Amino acid sequence: MSDKQNSAWRWFPIASLAALGVVVIVNAGMIYAALHTFPGENVHGGFETSNNYEEILDTAAQQAALGWNVDAKTDGGHAVLNVTGRDGQPLANPMVQATAHRPVGPSMTTDLVFDADAGSQFHSEQALPQAGQWDLTILVASGADKYTVTRRVLVK
Repeated sequence: MSDKQNSAWRWFPIASLAALGVVVIVNAGMIYAALHTFPGENVHGGFETSNNYEEILDTAAQQAALGWNVDAKTDGGHAVLNVTGRDGQPLANPMVQATAHRPVGPSMTTDLVFDADAGSQFHSEQALPQAGQWDLTILVASGADKYTVTRRVLVK
Protein backbone atom coordinates (compact mmCIF):
# COMPACT_ATOMS: atom_id res chain seq x y z
CA MET A 1 0.00 0.00 0.00
CA SER A 2 1.05 3.49 -0.70
CA ASP A 3 1.41 6.18 1.93
CA LYS A 4 -1.49 8.02 0.30
CA GLN A 5 -3.93 5.18 1.03
CA ASN A 6 -2.76 4.83 4.68
CA SER A 7 -3.05 8.53 5.47
CA ALA A 8 -5.55 9.56 8.19
CA TRP A 9 -6.73 12.33 5.85
CA ARG A 10 -8.60 9.78 3.80
CA TRP A 11 -11.31 9.87 6.55
CA PHE A 12 -11.62 13.66 6.47
CA PRO A 13 -14.51 13.83 3.94
CA ILE A 14 -16.49 11.18 5.86
CA ALA A 15 -15.84 12.91 9.23
CA SER A 16 -16.89 16.28 7.76
CA LEU A 17 -20.13 14.83 6.42
CA ALA A 18 -20.83 13.05 9.74
CA ALA A 19 -20.27 16.28 11.72
CA LEU A 20 -22.51 18.20 9.33
CA GLY A 21 -25.16 15.47 9.70
CA VAL A 22 -25.09 15.86 13.51
CA VAL A 23 -25.56 19.63 13.16
CA VAL A 24 -28.51 19.13 10.80
CA ILE A 25 -30.16 16.61 13.16
CA VAL A 26 -29.73 18.88 16.22
CA ASN A 27 -31.08 21.92 14.33
CA ALA A 28 -34.05 19.92 13.05
CA GLY A 29 -34.84 18.88 16.64
CA MET A 30 -34.62 22.49 17.84
CA ILE A 31 -36.88 23.70 15.01
CA TYR A 32 -39.43 21.00 15.81
CA ALA A 33 -39.39 21.91 19.52
CA ALA A 34 -39.73 25.63 18.76
CA LEU A 35 -42.66 25.17 16.38
CA HIS A 36 -44.53 22.86 18.73
CA THR A 37 -44.08 24.84 21.98
CA PHE A 38 -44.38 28.52 20.95
CA PRO A 39 -47.94 29.81 20.56
CA GLY A 40 -46.79 32.32 17.94
CA GLU A 41 -48.67 35.25 19.40
CA ASN A 42 -47.29 38.75 19.80
CA VAL A 43 -49.49 39.93 22.62
CA HIS A 44 -47.39 42.87 23.74
CA GLY A 45 -47.06 44.77 20.43
CA GLY A 46 -43.29 45.18 20.39
CA PHE A 47 -43.21 47.46 17.35
CA GLU A 48 -45.84 49.83 18.72
CA THR A 49 -44.11 49.83 22.09
CA SER A 50 -40.78 50.76 20.54
CA ASN A 51 -42.36 53.71 18.73
CA ASN A 52 -43.58 55.14 22.07
CA TYR A 53 -40.53 54.33 24.16
CA GLU A 54 -40.04 57.89 25.45
CA GLU A 55 -43.61 57.85 26.84
CA ILE A 56 -42.90 54.53 28.54
CA LEU A 57 -39.76 55.94 30.18
CA ASP A 58 -41.67 59.07 31.31
CA THR A 59 -44.46 56.94 32.80
CA ALA A 60 -41.94 54.75 34.61
CA ALA A 61 -40.24 57.84 36.08
CA GLN A 62 -43.60 59.28 37.23
CA GLN A 63 -44.56 55.98 38.87
CA ALA A 64 -41.17 55.70 40.59
CA ALA A 65 -41.61 59.23 41.95
CA LEU A 66 -44.91 58.19 43.57
CA GLY A 67 -43.08 55.57 45.64
CA TRP A 68 -46.11 53.29 45.83
CA ASN A 69 -45.70 49.59 46.52
CA VAL A 70 -48.00 46.81 45.29
CA ASP A 71 -47.46 43.27 46.56
CA ALA A 72 -49.52 40.37 45.25
CA LYS A 73 -50.15 36.84 46.50
CA THR A 74 -52.96 34.31 46.45
CA ASP A 75 -55.12 32.91 49.22
CA GLY A 76 -57.34 29.98 48.31
CA GLY A 77 -57.16 30.90 44.62
CA HIS A 78 -58.16 34.53 45.27
CA ALA A 79 -55.72 37.33 44.47
CA VAL A 80 -54.69 39.40 47.48
CA LEU A 81 -53.05 42.79 46.95
CA ASN A 82 -51.29 44.94 49.52
CA VAL A 83 -51.15 48.54 48.28
CA THR A 84 -49.15 51.11 50.22
CA GLY A 85 -47.78 54.59 49.66
CA ARG A 86 -44.23 55.86 49.98
CA ASP A 87 -44.45 55.86 53.79
CA GLY A 88 -45.84 52.31 53.96
CA GLN A 89 -49.30 53.59 54.91
CA PRO A 90 -52.51 52.82 52.97
CA LEU A 91 -53.41 55.17 50.11
CA ALA A 92 -56.36 57.55 50.43
CA ASN A 93 -59.41 56.11 48.63
CA PRO A 94 -57.56 53.97 46.09
CA MET A 95 -59.34 52.36 43.14
CA VAL A 96 -57.85 48.96 42.22
CA GLN A 97 -58.40 47.03 38.98
CA ALA A 98 -56.57 43.97 37.71
CA THR A 99 -56.53 41.58 34.81
CA ALA A 100 -55.08 38.10 35.24
CA HIS A 101 -53.65 36.18 32.31
CA ARG A 102 -51.70 32.97 31.92
CA PRO A 103 -48.06 33.58 30.97
CA VAL A 104 -47.65 30.07 29.51
CA GLY A 105 -49.92 27.53 27.92
CA PRO A 106 -53.31 28.23 26.41
CA SER A 107 -54.34 31.87 26.56
CA MET A 108 -56.73 32.65 29.39
CA THR A 109 -57.67 36.11 30.70
CA THR A 110 -59.80 37.01 33.72
CA ASP A 111 -60.82 40.46 34.94
CA LEU A 112 -60.68 40.73 38.72
CA VAL A 113 -62.91 42.82 40.99
CA PHE A 114 -61.57 43.67 44.44
CA ASP A 115 -63.18 44.30 47.81
CA ALA A 116 -61.32 46.72 50.03
CA ASP A 117 -60.52 45.29 53.44
CA ALA A 118 -59.19 47.18 56.39
CA GLY A 119 -56.27 49.38 55.40
CA SER A 120 -54.23 48.43 52.40
CA GLN A 121 -55.47 44.87 51.69
CA PHE A 122 -57.58 44.09 48.64
CA HIS A 123 -59.08 40.63 47.98
CA SER A 124 -60.48 39.55 44.61
CA GLU A 125 -64.15 38.61 44.75
CA GLN A 126 -63.69 35.67 42.38
CA ALA A 127 -61.02 32.99 42.45
CA LEU A 128 -58.63 32.47 39.57
CA PRO A 129 -60.11 29.63 37.48
CA GLN A 130 -57.09 27.29 37.37
CA ALA A 131 -54.03 26.37 39.35
CA GLY A 132 -50.67 27.52 38.05
CA GLN A 133 -48.92 30.78 37.28
CA TRP A 134 -50.85 33.97 36.58
CA ASP A 135 -49.64 37.45 35.65
CA LEU A 136 -51.70 40.19 37.28
CA THR A 137 -51.68 43.53 35.46
CA ILE A 138 -52.72 45.88 38.25
CA LEU A 139 -53.93 49.48 37.99
CA VAL A 140 -54.08 51.53 41.18
CA ALA A 141 -55.46 55.06 41.09
CA SER A 142 -55.71 57.57 43.92
CA GLY A 143 -56.78 61.08 43.02
CA ALA A 144 -55.05 62.09 39.79
CA ASP A 145 -52.18 59.61 40.30
CA LYS A 146 -52.10 56.25 38.53
CA TYR A 147 -49.77 53.32 39.04
CA THR A 148 -49.60 50.26 36.78
CA VAL A 149 -47.57 47.17 37.60
CA THR A 150 -47.47 43.48 36.71
CA ARG A 151 -47.00 40.83 39.38
CA ARG A 152 -46.77 37.05 38.97
CA VAL A 153 -48.65 34.86 41.42
CA LEU A 154 -48.98 31.11 41.83
CA VAL A 155 -52.30 29.38 42.50
CA LYS A 156 -51.82 25.97 44.11
